Amino acid sequence: MRARLPSFSSEIAARRQKLLSRTAIALQILDRWESDVETEAIWNVVRSKVPAEYPAEEFILDVLASGVRAIELDGIVHELPTTEAKTVFRQKRLLKGKHYQQAAYEMKLLADSRDLRKRLLSREKKTAGRKYFMKLWRDKFRSLCKKPLDEVVAFLTHVVFDIEVSTEAVRGSSRATTRKGRTTTRKPRKRPGHSRP
Repeated sequence: MRARLPSFSSEIAARRQKLLSRTAIALQILDRWESDVETEAIWNVVRSKVPAEYPAEEFILDVLASGVRAIELDGIVHELPTTEAKTVFRQKRLLKGKHYQQAAYEMKLLADSRDLRKRLLSREKKTAGRKYFMKLWRDKFRSLCKKPLDEVVAFLTHVVFDIEVSTEAVRGSSRATTRKGRTTTRKPRKRPGHSRP
């Protein structure tokens, strides 16, 4: 027996719910941003550093879009253990029902998602959204004005996540978190007196 496909109306309703939650997040960010005493000073710094073709409206929309994505990323990270537990339960049910191929497929998907989560998030699960946001804006400012503007990124992170962030934490968001990322491949040094024939 095939499962019924959702109706188009139910798809529209689901999209509406998603937009409403995103709108609520964006409005909270705007409220914090508008009420902060440093808002004008930070905007003056941004305006003096970025090209004139990057207007205030576009800046605000970019901050809101990336902020909402970062907060949603935090939500997804917190939901992962529950989702994994449901998948494991479903796998056991499939194995019990002798649907081995489907169970094997779902086990592979679960293993792949765990591997990706480990590679992408490492031990940074609690701060994944915040680090994503800070790295994104450091890179964006670097591409716009050749400088990372860490003080501005710290302020924007404060506005989006409602937490205090130091400029050192902003700089740290771009550092590699894995052993592989931290090690650099260097050419071996030539030692005096040791030459190859």
